[in-house]
Amino acid sequence: TGAGKTTTMASMVDCINRTQERVVITVEDPIEYTLQSQKCIVKQRELGSDTLSYAEALKRTLRQDPDVIVVGELLDGECLSAAMRAAETGHLVITTVHAPDTIQAIERLINFFPPEHATSICQQVASCMIGILFQLLVPGEGGNLILATELLINNNAIKNLIREGRYNQMRSILQTGRSQGMYTLKTCLVELYDKGLISQSTLQEYARQD
Repeated sequence: TGAGKTTTMASMVDCINRTQERVVITVEDPIEYTLQSQKCIVKQRELGSDTLSYAEALKRTLRQDPDVIVVGELLDGECLSAAMRAAETGHLVITTVHAPDTIQAIERLINFFPPEHATSICQQVASCMIGILFQLLVPGEGGNLILATELLINNNAIKNLIREGRYNQMRSILQTGRSQGMYTLKTCLVELYDKGLISQSTLQEYARQD
């Protein structure tokens, strides 16, 4: 909470809205950013007033021919299953989940389900996930907050490790995947420090957590 996930998600939708002709449906609790349709047709739904649950909203959303579906947050297995069904049928699904880094976000998703379902869920997550952006807001040199991120892209090596449940081996692929666009939180923090945006103490504090 307070890491700016909703703002990042709204910015992604805003970029799509300005540059592509798509149908975008969002399901949020509550709606924090009201988006006006530009090139896209944007339909925003709020939990409680427009729909009873994320899972129910996702089922109904698929009947409205969307290209992009935004889910405010993945809270449980039912919601994740509905989101994966949407992704498997060719829709771009953008959503958030609370986790301390990219790799533990994957574990969190798998742990929404009982252990006996882990194998099939691992297969599903491996096949439909594009990537995970982890983010923090860290203190900046000017007294403001600076965005620090970590990016995991679901390449073939990551897919295989997800299917086999070998999460502890993903960190090395993340660290060596720069050519494919991946980077760790520590790498991002070092770049922010080199640009003079964060202090050495902030770098050390958050890099140590990483």
